[in-house]
Amino acid sequence: MNLIKKVVIVFIMLGAISIIFLTWYSTEHSMEEAMPMEVNEITLQNHLLIATQGSKFKQAVVEKTIEQMKELPVYIKVIDVSQLASIDEKQWSAIIILHTWEYSASPAEVSVFIKKVTTNKLIILSTSERGGEKIDGVDAITAASRPDEIASSVEMIVERTRTILKI
Repeated sequence: MNLIKKVVIVFIMLGAISIIFLTWYSTEHSMEEAMPMEVNEITLQNHLLIATQGSKFKQAVVEKTIEQMKELPVYIKVIDVSQLASIDEKQWSAIIILHTWEYSASPAEVSVFIKKVTTNKLIILSTSERGGEKIDGVDAITAASRPDEIASSVEMIVERTRTILKI
């Protein structure tokens, strides 16, 4: 076999290995869709939207946040972040967004929504393996999606939410 054929075979093999690796990585680390839910009556004065992605860490944070907020006079709705484009921020007293960094960026839906929101009603929890990624110009809570960071993340989210809602 001549040198050109060997080089072509090596490039084809490297390409195949890269595709397999990227497929595995995407499957292993991509977020599931979050399950929607509602807590309390929509007739309450305060409305809290929680937009999240599906992961064990984010689900735990959402559940514990709701656990602490459900006795307060606030209607709570949970949606997947993919639904943010259909949200009118004016209908919500506060908005919590939980998202992860994938391929060194926040999900497009999150970035677009954050840019169009003009008020100080956002509470954002950004997660990544390192725990320090942030969207430029946005005050966000960061975490590394580890069980030992659930309680502190919930505490910060609830504190900021109560401040925004004045409750």
